[in-house]
Amino acid sequence: MSAIIQKLIDKGVVVPDASSVYVAPEVDPDRIHPQTVLHPGCRLHGSTTSIGPGCAIGLEGAVTLRDCQLDAHVQIRGGYANHATILEGADCGDGSHIRPGTLLEEYVVTGHSNGLKQTILMPFVAVGSLTNFCDVMMAGGSSSAEHSEVGSSYVHFNFTPHQDKATASLVGDVPHGVLLDQAPIFLGGQGGIVGPRRIAYGTVIAAGIVVRKDVEQENMLMISAGGAQRVVLRSYCAPLFGAVDCTIANNMNYIGNLFALQAWYGHVRRRFLQRSPWGAACLDGAHERLAEGVDERIQRLGQFAAKLAQSVQLAGSQARPTNLPPFVTQERFAKAWPEIHAALDRIWQDLQAGGGEPPPEVEKTLQRMGDTAATYIQTVQALPEEDKDGIRQWLQTLVNQVTDLFPV
Repeated sequence: MSAIIQKLIDKGVVVPDASSVYVAPEVDPDRIHPQTVLHPGCRLHGSTTSIGPGCAIGLEGAVTLRDCQLDAHVQIRGGYANHATILEGADCGDGSHIRPGTLLEEYVVTGHSNGLKQTILMPFVAVGSLTNFCDVMMAGGSSSAEHSEVGSSYVHFNFTPHQDKATASLVGDVPHGVLLDQAPIFLGGQGGIVGPRRIAYGTVIAAGIVVRKDVEQENMLMISAGGAQRVVLRSYCAPLFGAVDCTIANNMNYIGNLFALQAWYGHVRRRFLQRSPWGAACLDGAHERLAEGVDERIQRLGQFAAKLAQSVQLAGSQARPTNLPPFVTQERFAKAWPEIHAALDRIWQDLQAGGGEPPPEVEKTLQRMGDTAATYIQTVQALPEEDKDGIRQWLQTLVNQVTDLFPV
């Protein structure tokens, strides 16, 4: 038995079969709570790995954690997690494959054999089994009984024939979603979303449907109209783009929501997470996950801008009229990208330094929230409507400062 495993056992960590558990030397035993259970097949790596009280790792299968932060009472039943942050009460099924940029908030539940990457799930969201839900932010619902749902065998399609990943989808949003009072969103099983899409609160999408357009109006039902699917073949040139207004707008909006969530963690979440060392580790981890998300989205959007410039050039070489609206927008965005990129960097650096401060009346609300002994979720759900209105307006302003950089 290694010295580090012996130290964990001595401090109270439950290790039923120490011979089958590996803890890398860079792991800090002081960051593993004594009430943790490490089932057979667990492997812990990374100096930033932190596990809070009541966590159970590997109940159903082997688990590898690498530089992950888990708050209290988290379960990872089996699988792999790398540079992920998981908040209180979340439960991840066997076969989980959780990659960098993933932030799972309180009481999120995922079934078995799920792929998550650059995925942010707000409290109570439930994901079925056998899904690929990468490059998505999802909110909605007010409790574990009234939650947003992703059905089994669901796919977020996040890579295009143009060879780009400017495809992140926003299911719900941050300004409303963080207040835990919105209608749930239901994505029926064996379906999918072709990113980048925006889905409004209260949307119900029937099983088996692939969503290819935004659902902007709340409380809408999407069902199949029936009949045989009509298949059409036509000539296609992948490097040549068509209309891109929606793709640009949805990407800018997604980045704006990441910025708003960074401010929410910096000015609100920290007041609760810093109450314990495990929460503080998750706060640091959440900021890292958001930084990973912002870096990913800006990089992908920059690659997209470069492809748009190539698209316009190709159209000209083929004697296509480049004064048509799709090509005008493509060229305009490609030329504007360096300035947009610089502006995004400035805003993001300010947010990381504690910027994005709320107006004085909202700051008073946030101070009252931090002064209570109640939990984060209890405190948010007890907010009066007038306080929620101020918070929504503050966060929406942070989103708008990004979307206003390139109106479409």
